[in-house]
Amino acid sequence: MLLHRKVGFWALAFSALSDAILVERQVGIQALPTNIIVGSSTLTDAFTSTMLILSNATSTATANVFGLAGLGTTFNIPLASQSLYPSCGTVMVESHVTILSSTDRIIALPETTTLPTQNPCDVVTVLVRMQGYTKGLQFTTITSYGNFVTGGSISTIVPTAADALGTIVVFNPQLYVTTTRYGSVVAAATSTPSGNGLSPTLTVVVDLPQAFITVTSYKNGLTAAVTTTFPVPVQGQTGTIQVDLPQPYTTVTSYIPGATGTGFITLPGANPGDLMTVVLNVPQAYATATTYVNGLSAPATTTLSPTAPGGVATVLVQIPQVYTTITSYGAFATAATTTQAPVSAGGVGSVVVRLPQPYTTITSYGSFAAAATTTLAPVSQGAVASVVVQIPQPYTTVTSYGSFAAAATTTLAPVSPGAVASVVVQIPQPYTTVTSYGSFAAVATTTLAPVSQGGVASVVVQIPQSYTTITSYGAFATAVTTTQAPVSAGGVANVIVQIPQSYTTVTSYATTFKAVATTTMAPVSQGAVATVVIQAPLSYTTVTGTTAAVASISTSTGTPAAAGQLATVVVLNPAVGTRVADQSCSNAGLEYAIYVNPYTNLDAPYYSSFIPSTFALNIPTYSGTSTYMGITEPGGVKSGNSGPAQSIYPGSPSQTWQYKTVNHRAFLYAPITGTYTVVAPYSDEITLVWYGSKAITGWLRSNADLEQGFSSGPSSSKTLNIQLTAGTYTPFRVMWANGQGDYSMIITVTAPDGTVIVDGSGSSSKFFVRFACDGSTPKYPAFGLGG
Repeated sequence: MLLHRKVGFWALAFSALSDAILVERQVGIQALPTNIIVGSSTLTDAFTSTMLILSNATSTATANVFGLAGLGTTFNIPLASQSLYPSCGTVMVESHVTILSSTDRIIALPETTTLPTQNPCDVVTVLVRMQGYTKGLQFTTITSYGNFVTGGSISTIVPTAADALGTIVVFNPQLYVTTTRYGSVVAAATSTPSGNGLSPTLTVVVDLPQAFITVTSYKNGLTAAVTTTFPVPVQGQTGTIQVDLPQPYTTVTSYIPGATGTGFITLPGANPGDLMTVVLNVPQAYATATTYVNGLSAPATTTLSPTAPGGVATVLVQIPQVYTTITSYGAFATAATTTQAPVSAGGVGSVVVRLPQPYTTITSYGSFAAAATTTLAPVSQGAVASVVVQIPQPYTTVTSYGSFAAAATTTLAPVSPGAVASVVVQIPQPYTTVTSYGSFAAVATTTLAPVSQGGVASVVVQIPQSYTTITSYGAFATAVTTTQAPVSAGGVANVIVQIPQSYTTVTSYATTFKAVATTTMAPVSQGAVATVVIQAPLSYTTVTGTTAAVASISTSTGTPAAAGQLATVVVLNPAVGTRVADQSCSNAGLEYAIYVNPYTNLDAPYYSSFIPSTFALNIPTYSGTSTYMGITEPGGVKSGNSGPAQSIYPGSPSQTWQYKTVNHRAFLYAPITGTYTVVAPYSDEITLVWYGSKAITGWLRSNADLEQGFSSGPSSSKTLNIQLTAGTYTPFRVMWANGQGDYSMIITVTAPDGTVIVDGSGSSSKFFVRFACDGSTPKYPAFGLGG
């Protein structure tokens, strides 16, 4: 069968240079990329003999291309004009082939089936079914083209055998198209390429030289020549080639004074392509320098050209300098003129003329604190000034002390100005008057000079003492004269003359006289013998003894042998040792309590800060009993020996005794009636003693019966006498306290007969008990609860 192709597409026309030119083949058909099924010589050939090339591309043929033996030829395929129809690609058809196939039916005309596409520019597939014969005979179709026929005709040659191949000869008139091309050919030429494919349409290509007009122009801004070819609207017309060349020109820069902006002028050449001139007008840059010139009568301006074109020019403006002249008079050696530049350019300058100031110097000496110079301005500028120099006056001060009524100062002028002056100061002499009255023959005054100048002098006045003599006669051993000073200085003194009185003594003894009485009977006249009458009780000698025969003191008086002789008085006392306190109920000894003492002795021997009553309610650090009282530093009491720790009484804790208080209490038993003596020879810091009811409660420093304080020197012993009745119990309290430093406490109690009841020696006491066994004594409050 003959496969005939007929689809709408953009046909390719090729020149000798193989440039592909789009030629419109059938107007009105949209140019879509078309996949053409091309027949092959066998039934098994694949449909791969068609290639699709996109627009505006380059392709190299892989087989013979229709119209050209172009195997391996490269074709340039330009983009079609978009003003007519859009071009999606180019179909290039290779050389035609013949394919033999069979069909189940005979068709009178070819049938074409176009497969639809989804998108524009997709490949379109066209299936072409050609006329054929029924199965059973195999034919070869031969198509012949030529000018010898006017219409198509078919001649069939039947095969001679059933399996032989028959022949179908198709006679078609030769179809051709004439294409005229204008291009770069030297002369006109005509060519007819051979047909390709089934029923080919031959193309007669007429190549004519393209006529062009060349237009040359010169343009600014181009760096190289540019050629533009304008296509002709109709084939055969003359085209235009425009050649744009860079315009050659020379630039001339001119600097214009006073110009406000940049401008330019273009001067064309005489002929096209000649050198053109561009004149660039630029404002002239310049700097103005203003100077102020002395002596210039009027301003002047000079313009200095720049060193190179385009440089900065200089406009020099010279202005007369304005000055103010200041004339100054002072201590200048010679006249001088100084010109001071103005503060800023154009300001007023100053011409300072300094002239020596004529002046007169006046020197004054006086009581000035320091030298000072004062310049008095002249009456008018340039006149003579005055310089006043004030200098402290050097002077010598002469101070004179004497009998002046008041202090006076006299200044004696110096011999010449600037010499040393003299200041004479006269001051009344202070003095003390010492008046002495005595056995002087006459009044005398002596002035004793002071120890140093200005000191107090002494005036000694010696005045005879006036006096009255009193003569007294009496029992004087010898004559004695005594002068009694007057009541006040200058008064009358008394001279007492005591002369032994001559007298006769008459003595009378009698038991009726309770005491000695003396009566002096004056003499008849002063100096005569007087009479002294003495009345005296009968004198006796006292003999004291101790005996167990009496229970109380017994006294007996014996008669003297003669009047005036001594009588004898015998006093018998019971023995103390036979009258001790009852201690059968374990009541022997004294109670004591130890406290911390917060008081410092800052005013010995007074120790005014110590308040004993505060310990009545203080809880002691220790309490116990003792048969004696007293404590002394080991090694004795001496300054700075605070002593090591020790126990005050047996059984008490060993401790140091700074800032401690010990409170003792007991009942004192009186073995006999009489005066009992309590002695505190020394204490450091303080010892206080109370007896009676206030020793139990209410004991205060103000009601203490004995107080012995500390003394840094020799201490005076303090003594308390207590009158007691034999067999009684008396409340008795002793408090000792020490503050800082050394310490000591000694106290002794002695009975009327001299028996020591207690002391600091540690001897056992049989006369101090804590309570009476018969219950007759009151109770002491507990320590810390008032006791």
